[in-house]
Amino acid sequence: MPVFAIADTHLGDEELVATERKQFANVDAHDNTILSNILATCGKRDSLYIIGDVVEIKSRLPMLKKICDSVGRVYIVLGNHDSMPNSHSSRPSAQELLNCGVRELFGMTSYHHCTLTHAPLHVNICNMENGWRNIHGHLHGKVEFGEQFLNVSCPAVNYVPLNIDEWLEEQE
Repeated sequence: MPVFAIADTHLGDEELVATERKQFANVDAHDNTILSNILATCGKRDSLYIIGDVVEIKSRLPMLKKICDSVGRVYIVLGNHDSMPNSHSSRPSAQELLNCGVRELFGMTSYHHCTLTHAPLHVNICNMENGWRNIHGHLHGKVEFGEQFLNVSCPAVNYVPLNIDEWLEEQE
């Protein structure tokens, strides 16, 4: 039962696609690429952590539901764009994310001596001297802080979920 991670999907974020992810013709091409890559990589026996900045607009919730219906267990680590919406917001609420089939929402969580957070942690915070690592997103490029950090932001992993267990094996 592999465990995968990807961050910063930003489904429905037209401005981000136009300014930072210009390789995509439009937001639909961007979102469909991410959806296709997740569905091609993760299956019913797998777990997927989406680490922050998941769905920008409610009209993209059916994409998240399709992911949840196709992947065994989907967890979300909330990011800075996953804030609680107000009555004027087009962003989905935490309950709407859960209604799509997300198993659980976290501010941060852990998996096999890894702390999963949206933004990278300071090296002194996550017990790295004892072998802990930080799997994060938030930085929309291939920014690296060292071998104890893994940036799984969409651009850093070529928009394909990364197998955490394989990465951990490579680190040993």
